[in-house]
Amino acid sequence: MATLTQKFKNFQKNIGKQIVHCPSCQRSLRVPVKPRKTLEISCPDCPTRFQIRFDSPLAQVFGRQKGVGIKKHLQAMGQNFQSLPTTGKVRVLMFLLVLAMSVDLLLGLLNTESDNMPGTEKQTERELKALPSNSNSPYNI
Repeated sequence: MATLTQKFKNFQKNIGKQIVHCPSCQRSLRVPVKPRKTLEISCPDCPTRFQIRFDSPLAQVFGRQKGVGIKKHLQAMGQNFQSLPTTGKVRVLMFLLVLAMSVDLLLGLLNTESDNMPGTEKQTERELKALPSNSNSPYNI
């Protein structure tokens, strides 16, 4: 069993790298991750040279092309999402879920603060209920 120090050293060695496989001999190769850059990889076991590109799943789905209308852009987003591998789809959906929860939390906080602000309907109702009641007044609540 690996010690904690060995695991940490392996983690440090592998950070910023990803394992890819040679398309010819299937050898595992550790390559640096360079987002939006195309790397040319040479396999040390065979004469194969191949290119690899690391793109964020979010950039693949939400990337916008200039000069494209919104309808075509939305159609392209749907097609791009369908073409993602399962892990990419999960990442995109998790991002959207966290985004929706954050917006909901923010709107909830803003709504709570506006309920306590002077001049709002709820604040006015509370002030009217706090007034002493006069049974002869036609304005009783």
